[in-house]
Amino acid sequence: MSGRDTEQQEFSAATDAINSAYEQAAKSINENDETRLAFDQATELVELLRRLTDAAAAVRAQTVGRIWATEEMSLAGLAQRIGVSKARADQLVRASKATEQRKDTTDDE
Repeated sequence: MSGRDTEQQEFSAATDAINSAYEQAAKSINENDETRLAFDQATELVELLRRLTDAAAAVRAQTVGRIWATEEMSLAGLAQRIGVSKARADQLVRASKATEQRKDTTDDE
């Protein structure tokens, strides 16, 4: 098995674990007879998923930045490469740069 296959299997296992954890949390909330506690748990789940969504978006933007830096292409070429509009590619490149700047600032502290 190639390294790429192993990496894909590891990624699939990780995303399957996230999905399974979500399903287990949702089931627990739905089965909870204490409605106030169920609501608090649902709120906590929403907040966690929002943080995870934001973190995943940052990972996506960083990946776009890596593609942009390593493949040295035009913005239009990048947009075509990742399957988004040129405007969206520009947003992702900007987000990647902002993430890198925040990372550099954090590293300096």
